[in-house]
Amino acid sequence: MPIKKSEFKVAKTSCKQCLFSKNKIVSDDRKQEVLDSIDDGSHFTCHLASRCGQDVCCRGFYDRNLNLKVRLAKLLEYSNPGFVEFVNLNKDGKNENV
Repeated sequence: MPIKKSEFKVAKTSCKQCLFSKNKIVSDDRKQEVLDSIDDGSHFTCHLASRCGQDVCCRGFYDRNLNLKVRLAKLLEYSNPGFVEFVNLNKDGKNENV
């Protein structure tokens, strides 16, 4: 049974205030609290996308393979191209792919 396309959305690029950048908008302690709160079945939602109510995985989180969900998504993308949709977010967090 084929997997339908675009099961998991990921920001195409990291934003300038990404949690994983030197310009993050939270302290190092808060960053660690946030990361500790994310279980293997979830992901860190890009703060730009969350402002628009969208569930788009942060690119920095995705690139770092920080949990099981991301690692599985990458494996599924490898075997089923299109499983992961890389979306362009504008400065307001809206998906420019639509």
